[in-house]
Amino acid sequence: MGYELSLRWNAPLDVIVPRKIGAPFDPEMAIGAVTEEGEVILDEHFRSWELDEVYLKRILEEEKREIRRRLELYRGGLKPLIIKDRVAVLTDDGIATGSTMKAAVLSVKAKAPREVVIAVPVASPEAVALLEPLVSGICALDVPAYFMAVGQFFEDFTQTSDQTVCQLLKESREKFKERNEDYA
Repeated sequence: MGYELSLRWNAPLDVIVPRKIGAPFDPEMAIGAVTEEGEVILDEHFRSWELDEVYLKRILEEEKREIRRRLELYRGGLKPLIIKDRVAVLTDDGIATGSTMKAAVLSVKAKAPREVVIAVPVASPEAVALLEPLVSGICALDVPAYFMAVGQFFEDFTQTSDQTVCQLLKESREKFKERNEDYA
């Protein structure tokens, strides 16, 4: 999604790597997320749960390791895109609970952009309500009342491989290498 938007808008591409915190009984169900910087965000609906501290500590360490792995792999040691005083557009294949996108928004806002906008093909009404106060705008092509999971809105919901992400980021950096002021 991000690569296609960057081509359309002739804008450089970078990644933000928040990670979902899955429920102990269903890892696909987000009960929160962790930012690149390690900030933990628990979904309001699950704050009252008696979460197993051992489980939570283990899953947070796993997700923080995965964040570090992906950032190093995806950027290959290169600096992140400079977004200070710029408009940052965050995208994903869709937003279910909003926890992971909220973590992405917080990571991006720490870099002092002028505005943060979210652009996605589909989002749950609850996620839109959660995120609207945090950003300048949300563009979701579909906000259906009946929303179980992002995958229900795709014929092919195959995960994007690390290799593909690396290749698309490399292509974007090559395209904008003359504009080296874009990168830290």
